[in-house]
Amino acid sequence: MLTKELDKQISKINRIKFANLPTPLHECPTLSKVLNVKELFIKREDLTGLAFGGNKVRHLEFRFGYIKKNNFDIIVNANMGVSNNARLWAAAANLNNIKLVNIMSKELKTEIQGNHLLNHLMNIKIIYSDTTNEQILHQEAIAYGNKLKKLGYKPYITVAEQYNEVAAIISYLNTALELNNQFQKLGLKKIHIFQASGSSYLGLALAKKILNFTHWKITGIGPRLQPRMR
Repeated sequence: MLTKELDKQISKINRIKFANLPTPLHECPTLSKVLNVKELFIKREDLTGLAFGGNKVRHLEFRFGYIKKNNFDIIVNANMGVSNNARLWAAAANLNNIKLVNIMSKELKTEIQGNHLLNHLMNIKIIYSDTTNEQILHQEAIAYGNKLKKLGYKPYITVAEQYNEVAAIISYLNTALELNNQFQKLGLKKIHIFQASGSSYLGLALAKKILNFTHWKITGIGPRLQPRMR
């Protein structure tokens, strides 16, 4: 597949644009010398804009396109810890005028600061759970979403919605096109990308395969000792 064809197909997918794109590719000459590599660049995904940025802002553009298209009227999210995921969902929900409920471990209730403080400032509904088990927390989110359905709402339950992962992968298929343009302008021929593992990594890896980017090598870096099944 050609890059133009992939771009055309992605453009057909529902998306609400609120990220600051493209993010810059910054060269780091001093760090290159320290690490003894020819050229080192950092893709500044911290500059995507919404609520202090990050890669998840790209994910949310496609998720909210889907949410709007399918007329969901409330979002139910679940997070164990002090989470940038929760912060960004809250910001995007406010931006798009959709109610959001976040179910979190009650351990966060004792000290409201950082991302959790921002959640409060964005005036989302927060429900504290007694569990410290992520799977149980997800089950509680699904149960709460089912209660909302009985009350006449159409909830988007993030932990149960398969499109949640699909949207993230699509967003990084799109990012691969953005990166390819930047690499070409810089005249870079042999590319080794290091990316945190997860949906963003899957999007880049899929782009490499379907676009036959044999000059790309992609290494995923996982934060967990044990891999999480997706």
